[in-house]
Order: sequence, then structure tokens, then C-alpha cells
Amino acid sequence: TRGFAIAASLALLIAISFKLSPDVNTVRAPVGSGSTLSVDLPDGSAVILASGSVLSFSDSFGETNRRVTLKGEALFDVITSDVSFVVDTYNARTTVHGTQFSIRAWADDIQATTDVRVEEGSVSVASRRSNHWNVLLVAGDAIAVIGNGRVASESTTADLEHAFNWIEGGYEYRNEPIGNVLADLKRQYDVIIEAPTSIRFRPISIFNQANVSLAEVLGDISATVGVMYRPIAGGYELYEQ
Repeated sequence: TRGFAIAASLALLIAISFKLSPDVNTVRAPVGSGSTLSVDLPDGSAVILASGSVLSFSDSFGETNRRVTLKGEALFDVITSDVSFVVDTYNARTTVHGTQFSIRAWADDIQATTDVRVEEGSVSVASRRSNHWNVLLVAGDAIAVIGNGRVASESTTADLEHAFNWIEGGYEYRNEPIGNVLADLKRQYDVIIEAPTSIRFRPISIFNQANVSLAEVLGDISATVGVMYRPIAGGYELYEQ
């Protein structure tokens, strides 16, 4: 499929080292260098992790258990099986049988949400903090679950054209607080990026398909919302004109 074909040619393939506890394997995508990490799970499913993302699963993952935990952003290509594939984030649970979908879930984001977008197949999304709802999504659907487990927004016309730009080093943000964009850039380029609250909470909508430099991204942000940026020790800062 499109996302994994892109990753095969452009993602930096890194040998996976597992941090073992008695029952849990944890895979961490490195920060910096703008790279992604490709992960092959024991059942044959594939995952692409964005910089700084963490995927955990138990030693029993396989024929009878296909549950993983995600902190960050990932694209999943799940092998069809009679055993449901389950992705837990800090506030939501996504259940599938075989499909391709993406999840973004950074609990420390401004106005944090778990965002699920389905490219192929179908998934069901439920709150981990409430048993009051369960939503079925099919190809083209998207949903956002806010921190307390309520549905913030639901769409049946998700625009997937730019949804996976991050796999090839690009980006897509729609009405996203600038602070969340800067947090992504910190993980992707492993640098300090500072901005006052007056800038961090401003919403921004920008996208770029290509693998661009950090300076180019900061230039796009500055031009879009009318701020300036300058180098500081260890990185950059955004400031008002």
C-alpha cells in the first residue's frame, strides 16, 4: 500500500533493539535525523513509528494475543486474523481484524487527543475511560478522542491525501496548536524549539509532502501565522514581530 511503499524506500531502517521487562517488549523510535522506524511484529503485521514514538507488546503477542500499546504516532498494516488486533493509547482503544490505519496519541499535547484515521478496512474505537460508546470507522473515516475519553470530532470524509506525509519527512497539520507542531519538530530533529504561550496556543494549518529542512518548516510556520524565528543555543525560538 501507499504508506508502506513510501516507507520501504525512504524510511531509515534501524535494527530494532528490545528493552525487555519480564513480560513486555518496548520499541522506541529514535529522535533526530527526521527518520522513522519500521517494525515487523511477530504475527506478520507491520508498523511505522514516527520519531520519538514508543510501541509496547507482551511476550505472549501472537496467535492468541495481539494487543499493543502506543505512545506517539504510527501507521499500522495489520494482518487479517481471527484474533482481534488491539491498540491502546492513553485514553482510547482501537480494535481491528485486518486493515491499514494511523493513530496519533501524545498525552502531553496541547488539547491532547487520540486521532485515528483509516486508510483501508475498518476499525472500532472505544474509550479506555468510559464504557458508554464504541464507534465503527471504515476506509476514509477519522475520529478524535479527547483526554477524558469523549469524542471530540468524528468525520466520514477524512482527507487522507496528506495524512501520511510524516512517513517521508513531510507534514500535515489542520487547525493544530503551534505548540504541538513544535513538539513534533523537537522529536524529529532532536533540537530545542522555544516559543511563548501566545504563539504555542495559536492554531495553524500547513502541509508539505517533501522531506524538508527544519529551517524550511520554521519558515513556513513563521510566514503562515506572522511570527519570526531565530537561532539560540541548541536550537531555535519563535517570537512576535
